[in-house]
Amino acid sequence: MSALAAYPTLPLPAYKSKLQIVEDESGLHVRRRVGSNGIVVFLSLWWLFWTFGCGVLVFLLIDHPSWGTVLFAIPFFALWVGTPFLIRCEMWGMEELVLGEVALSYRKGVRKFARQWTVPRVDIRRVCIVFGDLRNSENELELYGLLIKTHGESFIFADGAQLPECKTILEILAERLEQADRDGDEIVDWDQRHIAPEDVEIVGISDVPRSQPDGSRICCAQADDTSQFTSLPNSRREIVLAVVGVAFLNLFWNGIVGVFIYKLITDFEWLLFFFLIPFEVIGVSLIGYFVWMLLTPWKSVSYAFTSHNIGRRFRLGRFRRDRYYDAGRLNRIELRWTDNPQVLGDRDKHSFHELGDDSPCSLAFVDNDNRDTLEIFSLTEAEARWMADVLLRGYHGDWFEN
Repeated sequence: MSALAAYPTLPLPAYKSKLQIVEDESGLHVRRRVGSNGIVVFLSLWWLFWTFGCGVLVFLLIDHPSWGTVLFAIPFFALWVGTPFLIRCEMWGMEELVLGEVALSYRKGVRKFARQWTVPRVDIRRVCIVFGDLRNSENELELYGLLIKTHGESFIFADGAQLPECKTILEILAERLEQADRDGDEIVDWDQRHIAPEDVEIVGISDVPRSQPDGSRICCAQADDTSQFTSLPNSRREIVLAVVGVAFLNLFWNGIVGVFIYKLITDFEWLLFFFLIPFEVIGVSLIGYFVWMLLTPWKSVSYAFTSHNIGRRFRLGRFRRDRYYDAGRLNRIELRWTDNPQVLGDRDKHSFHELGDDSPCSLAFVDNDNRDTLEIFSLTEAEARWMADVLLRGYHGDWFEN
């Protein structure tokens, strides 16, 4: 009996399935549409009525131009411009899993705006079904997803799918993946529906020196007694998408707040003055975050390791902020998994990456009193193991002599 028999069989009418499975010379392609026809219809009708409202605002601006009308119109026109992009995402949004002879690729998004990951097949650690983020509102069926864990980034494919779809994908992948990895553990997990947090691993020196992982945005430079790891800038596409998204949010929120501020200036009221304070604070925070996003290309984080200390440097243009940690009382280096079936990744002031990162691991430097001297977040497992291997080979005798 197939291991799939452990799962209950649910009816899945063909017209409701969003899956498309194709196999060609490049490998196995599993595509799944991520949009919803109902949302497309709703947004299209809503946009038509919104267009009529924007037309009325244009008439008012022409007939009775004023700063109050301009401020009032900004959020309306921002939504009018942004809604077609949302409709496009719902209509043509697609996620695709490509299993080739040597690599596994995952792509999600709309055409050229899609984000893509590629990992070697030998780096696949676990493939299993997990509970999805959503619940089917029509029949209260549980929704699922397929968690693919690798030595690099982990991701969930078909999040929000029904169980038969996940079973189909899992069975097809099982036929093409090797059933055991190098440690003898099965790659495909038929029974596990959720992932428990993994134990912390104390990292040691590997038998063979590790090289920099493919696709990593962290570079290493070694000179004399110093090893320095520096994060490379995000891709231009990621920066542009993030800036555009924050700019749209700023126009919408601060446009509405601007209408009330204009009214407050022309007709001051104490009640309105105090009422607007929290909204103004949020608006100023959004403006600050927008400026922070614009400065992303000039930001970098680097760590310099020596036999006696660890230095962390944050650089923003010509401004820099340094902080140092004592490496003389270190006891061990720990690899910690911070991933979760629902939210992959952790964020901290000591993170390496800034945008579009789902890295699930951290590297902790623990002293003799079992206290964290430093913990570096937002690393893939491959990056963390590579960094730890470089550091242990260079400073093991100096750091851990006690």
